[in-house]
Amino acid sequence: MGSLNQEHYGQGDNVARDKNLFIENYNTFINLTVPEDLREPVKEILSDISNRKIVDAKKKIDLIASIKNQTKEVNDLFLLLRIKADLVEDANSHSEFSILNEIVLSSNNEMIKDLSLSLLLRLEFNKFGKDRMMDRYNATDVKGPFSRALLLELTLSEEVLQERASTGKHGLTEEELIGLISGLFRVKNFETALDVAIFLVDYFPSYNSRVIHLFARGMLLNQDIVGDDYWLLSQKEKDRITSLIEETLKLYTESEGNDFRLFNVIVPCYLFTKESDERLRDICKKNIESVDKIDHEFANDFRILHLNDQEQESHPVNIIKKCQHDNAYKDSVIKGVLSNDLISLSDFILVRGLIEDTSLIDWIDKGGLLQTDTAKLSELFSKLKLYLYVEQNDVSRRNSKIVDDIIEEIVNYDSNDFKSINSTFIFNISEDLRVVERNNHLCEIMGKYFDNKHSYWCSPIVYQYLIGLFETGLYQAFSSLYDIVDNTDKPILIHTMALSIYYSHNEMEKALSLIEEHNANQDLDFIRLKLHVFEKSGDFSAIEKVVNNIDYKNFNEPTNSLLRLSDKIISLGYTSFGHDLAIKFFLDSPEKNYMFVSHICLRIMMSNRSNHEFIPSDDVEGVVCGVSYNDNGKELTKIIVAGSSINSNYFMSSDSPVAKVLLNSKLDEVNKVGMKRLILKERMPPYVAVLRLAHEIRNESNDGTDLFQSISLPSDPEEMINVIKDFLPKKEPKQDLNINENIPVNFRLDLIAKNEQVKASLISLTDKNIKIKDFEAGGDDIEGDISTDIFTICYICINSFVNFFIEKDIKFLLIEEDAKAIKLWLEAIEEDEYKTIGLNENGNININTSESIKTYHGEFIKNLHDIQKIIRIHYPKIGNIPNELNILRKFVGDDYLKNIYTSITNKTPYFTADLMANIYFRKVLNMKVIDFHKYINEAVKYTPYRERERGVLLHSAGMYPYPLSIGDIYNLAYSKNDETGYFLGELIKLYSGRFNDNINLYALMSQLFFRYLQKTYMNNQIFNGEIKKTDFSFINPYGAKIDRIFYICCEAIMKMKNDLTCEQNLARFLVFLLCQFTSNTKFLNLIFWLASNFISGHFLSMDKLNECLEELMVIEE
Repeated sequence: MGSLNQEHYGQGDNVARDKNLFIENYNTFINLTVPEDLREPVKEILSDISNRKIVDAKKKIDLIASIKNQTKEVNDLFLLLRIKADLVEDANSHSEFSILNEIVLSSNNEMIKDLSLSLLLRLEFNKFGKDRMMDRYNATDVKGPFSRALLLELTLSEEVLQERASTGKHGLTEEELIGLISGLFRVKNFETALDVAIFLVDYFPSYNSRVIHLFARGMLLNQDIVGDDYWLLSQKEKDRITSLIEETLKLYTESEGNDFRLFNVIVPCYLFTKESDERLRDICKKNIESVDKIDHEFANDFRILHLNDQEQESHPVNIIKKCQHDNAYKDSVIKGVLSNDLISLSDFILVRGLIEDTSLIDWIDKGGLLQTDTAKLSELFSKLKLYLYVEQNDVSRRNSKIVDDIIEEIVNYDSNDFKSINSTFIFNISEDLRVVERNNHLCEIMGKYFDNKHSYWCSPIVYQYLIGLFETGLYQAFSSLYDIVDNTDKPILIHTMALSIYYSHNEMEKALSLIEEHNANQDLDFIRLKLHVFEKSGDFSAIEKVVNNIDYKNFNEPTNSLLRLSDKIISLGYTSFGHDLAIKFFLDSPEKNYMFVSHICLRIMMSNRSNHEFIPSDDVEGVVCGVSYNDNGKELTKIIVAGSSINSNYFMSSDSPVAKVLLNSKLDEVNKVGMKRLILKERMPPYVAVLRLAHEIRNESNDGTDLFQSISLPSDPEEMINVIKDFLPKKEPKQDLNINENIPVNFRLDLIAKNEQVKASLISLTDKNIKIKDFEAGGDDIEGDISTDIFTICYICINSFVNFFIEKDIKFLLIEEDAKAIKLWLEAIEEDEYKTIGLNENGNININTSESIKTYHGEFIKNLHDIQKIIRIHYPKIGNIPNELNILRKFVGDDYLKNIYTSITNKTPYFTADLMANIYFRKVLNMKVIDFHKYINEAVKYTPYRERERGVLLHSAGMYPYPLSIGDIYNLAYSKNDETGYFLGELIKLYSGRFNDNINLYALMSQLFFRYLQKTYMNNQIFNGEIKKTDFSFINPYGAKIDRIFYICCEAIMKMKNDLTCEQNLARFLVFLLCQFTSNTKFLNLIFWLASNFISGHFLSMDKLNECLEELMVIEE
């Protein structure tokens, strides 16, 4: 391709040309005028003339004309044939006037006279114009069909021709009908020309009539698609071109390739259809000289591309060939091209294929450009082409702003401006965009290029656009285009994408209709989606029918599509399919298929659903059984194959001596076979042997890239634990993403526990290393049902706020996948199927089971059950995923993306405990979000402290944000669930330095400390104890630690933001504490003793503290 603008070879005709088109019919003339023995030679001469084989025609004319004793009519005929040949060779030839005029005047044969007159009139028209031709025509008495046909062809107006076609065609001879068609071609009335051509074929059937009809069809089609691109036609228009090509091929075959006129259709059609028709290409290869006469430039390119023409050394293809064997020449070519600041697109493509270093990128960075026309849009596209090359070849420069800016400028142009751009160039640009993962930009550009027709055929560019729309999540745009793209050429992949959209958007009626339409298709991905649809609609008989129609024997090699299909079939309970498939592929090639087989076996093992109990079959075609045996001390597992001569590490023939012995041996019986000492350890079904062998090969072949690993555990428990520890992944105590509270916690859930949203939410709420941003006010009020996420549901449940939302009758909308995830998690806990194992931060094994989860999260589980009453499932409406949401695909789970997309397409407000996600949705996605801060505070006020204390405890330990009140802190100080004061102390530390300025912190800290004392010790213990003999901090190693709480309160006082010194603030706290509650001397001594310890431990001045206390005590008195 030499340019990015619309262009093609030749004269501008899409599918047919009427230049140098000779469609006269001389059959009647020959039969009536030419002696029988000369009829075939004359026909051959006329054929040569029509096919522009002028030299051959003239040789035959001269040969026959040299025969003596011919009649005058025959001699005149061959003169006419020579003149005809001269006219075909040079339409401006005028040297034969006198000869033609003499024949007209002297010939006694009216047909010869008429033919010579028609030739004379054509010469007159070519040299002197219409008026002089008409003068001669009117002055001549004899006007036969040839001259009348010429009049129709060259002179009559469109109105007259239209009238003749409408009412007079039945009175015309064959020659006149042909002239009428030629005349209608001249005035470009192709529709009427086609009507007359059909009439000609019906009443004068012949090969020539069919050729004329072909050209009439081609001319009309040309007119209808003028200015259109082949890839952007409707299916009806494309079918017309296909039909035209098919008819041309028939005529080509019938003429044995000897009708040159057909190349007026073959060459334009081949070019217009993007050189995609291999049959036309083969014809061009065999007839390159004829192609050259139609289009010389195209023929030269064709010779190089398909006929290995080496003569055109400057052609890019030949340059590349030479560069492959001559590095010096290659370097000179590259240097020569890059020495220019401005190069052609073809030169860019040339050097792009030759360069192996960064020199082309350097040339681009220095301002190198591609030659374009003067249009600004063409210039932008050329720059885009260059900078996409940079992104393709330098990953570090992906997602560059310069490409963003170019594309932004491109898509601001009007769609009409894009019509000047070559569709092949647009297609190639889209390919470049896909390589650098810019599908969203691909869709933006394609959207501008398409001209909003009512229908398209599924051309390569339409196919590319549909795939781009689907992969970008522009489902509404995909569906709109899908509906107007005809199904005729639509690949099953596109139907599969449509079915996927209907299924995920719960458009079950459309999904079932599409399945019915393509029910016979055997595409594996389409079948898998069919099963999903039938499962969702509850049509289990349809599922069974589909599965029963799948014969595992028909699959010859494992593919990802087959693996996904087998996973689905197994998950539906049809484990026998996986059983048979695993055995088949292992028997085919253990080394090649072990990964596929292992995956299927693991899927069967993990399947918790089966139509009947899975029992491996002993009856497998061609297999006797599997055996595990000891061979001279080595443990082996093999499959005994019936009647086969195969013997390998995995198989042995049933006819082999070892197999015969093992098949007849008892377990643990010692058998001798030659030098072998065999002990049969186990006889097993073939599937069991396949499973073991596939896992063994997979384990041995693992180079570290496969997560699969099997281990052998020792019998000693302590050693077993150490082995397990070695294989478990070490827990990282901190990760950058986890400690960054500015990253939405929902964005991190997949990193915490992939595809386990409930587990990930619980971890994020109970792991203090995972930081979550505090709540902020902002958002709308709840006016109806609200969308939410699993994290928010878990937050509500762990804090026991469920009853508030039930009482308010607030319905939470979840996508089906999230609702199902919660349900499956609860089922796993209740049915004691939940087990996880890992290493904690200390490197010890941590095992979680259903029982431990119930013990620790019992209230959470109860709340999660209760909240089901107000959870509703909602499905997305078919829409377009915003690009701002699409960019999160690499970071968040698919279900979370679908959740947000569902909220957007249903226009439901979003309610989330994830503040940063809330901000992102509101500011970036323009979503309507609910004021979580407002409603969670209302939930706190509604819910009694005793029900939500667990949330306060977790919050105090720094687990997650909580709408804490002063009352909550007081309640915690009194709580019997915090005997040691750990949580109270942690809570005070959490807020130290950031308490609300309106709070009297002296009063708060003194009240908290005193209430903690009241909870822990009786009054006589506090006020009558011997201070010096009793260390209150160690009365009970697991009980109260009043010194710790006192010190934490003091530290909170020291962090107050005012103008006082630490000693002044502490003095105010102590005075407030002592004067507010008691003047008991012993209590006073206790406080002073604690204060003294704190002062000395923090290097403060006791003297300054005493001075401050004296001043304050005077004021107090």
